[in-house]
This record gives sequence, structure tokens and C-alpha cells, in this order.
Amino acid sequence: MLFRSINPEVIRREGERRLDEGCLSVPGYRGTVTRSLSVVVKALNEAGREVRVKAEESLLAQALEHEVDHVNGLLYVDRLNAKTDLVKIEAGPPAARGGNG
Repeated sequence: MLFRSINPEVIRREGERRLDEGCLSVPGYRGTVTRSLSVVVKALNEAGREVRVKAEESLLAQALEHEVDHVNGLLYVDRLNAKTDLVKIEAGPPAARGGNG
């Protein structure tokens, strides 16, 4: 599913869960952040029509919050509860990191 959006905003959040998260904006690190169990995002589509996307207890819910944070100038590191929640990822061979070589 490709979701292109203009001016996305989270209009409803429900529940909380702690998740490990990373981002290409902060290479070599992962952090534990609090994200919602369920989110609803409102945006405009390419035709200028309002669309809403609802996601519950899934990677999509986490990704929607993460990407809307970027639109609002936030990174996941801004949501850390403590500095110790940020962990450096140990470098290793690409296969060990889940890469394709």
C-alpha cells in the first residue's frame, strides 16, 4: 500500500506501548520509545481530498506516528524517556545486520 499524504496529522491516539525504533536520520542507533496502540491520521491525498488512515497495534501505527513526527520536526530521539534508552548498534557483517550483502 502506498500512502501519499499532504499535511498529515494524528487526530486520535489510544493506548501506549514501548517499542524499539530506529531511523536513517540517526544512523547506528536504536531507541526505546512510547508509541500509541492505535492511531488515526488525517491528511489530504494527491487530489486534495481528505483521507483518514487508522492503524491498530501494528508496524503501520508506529510508522504513521514516526513519519508525522518528522513532518512536525521531531525525531524518535526526542521521545526517549532517558538517555539510556538510546543504544548504539554494533557494526558487523551485512548478513548479521539483516542486509542483503
